Amino acid sequence: MNIKLECHSDSKLEDICCITRDIYNSLGLTEKSRYKLHFGKTTCNIKVKPCDKDRNEKRNILYLSSNIFKPSFTDCDLTQLENISLNIWRNDERIYLGPVLGIFVKSNLLTVPKKKKD
Repeated sequence: MNIKLECHSDSKLEDICCITRDIYNSLGLTEKSRYKLHFGKTTCNIKVKPCDKDRNEKRNILYLSSNIFKPSFTDCDLTQLENISLNIWRNDERIYLGPVLGIFVKSNLLTVPKKKKD
């Protein structure tokens, strides 16, 4: 299932994400549960609720606080991701966001393997 991100800076809703009702229902989410959101190698604990009616004219959108992925991603990083179509799927209490390959990794989190000595 494809989805797009929209980030906001509402600090009161730091760990609450809003998702369009169609996707909310198809993933079988509940407002009482907490989920672990996986985005590349970054994870965070969130609550998910269906979007307000005024946001529902846009389909397949995940609204999240820009603070959720800090310090791993800056506001600028997240803004660049807003126009990319991402996959979203759920496995138990885990929600995965991004390409299946997990390419959303900051370069400072990567290491080059050392050469094997013969």
